[in-house]
Amino acid sequence: MRINVQEYQSILEKSFSRAEAALLKQRPSQVAREIKDACDVVFASKTQAYREVLPGCLLIRITDMNKNISLPYISLGASAFSEKRPLLPGTVP
Repeated sequence: MRINVQEYQSILEKSFSRAEAALLKQRPSQVAREIKDACDVVFASKTQAYREVLPGCLLIRITDMNKNISLPYISLGASAFSEKRPLLPGTVP
């Protein structure tokens, strides 16, 4: 199933606003240690693709915990995430 762009845009806008407000108040966001450590590894990598795909994986996990982001292709089953599925009503290409 394709993603709902408006839903993801809303999540990103709200998250950015919270992060920006925390930064301006010099109050770092509270993030679980495991998540911080995992993100540190991704952002320390010289592989730009890792950094580019991370927000998409996070959005998928936020909106649908049943999607298996480690199975990114349709041929791997119904729980796999893929942008190649048909559009749903209310979504945009």
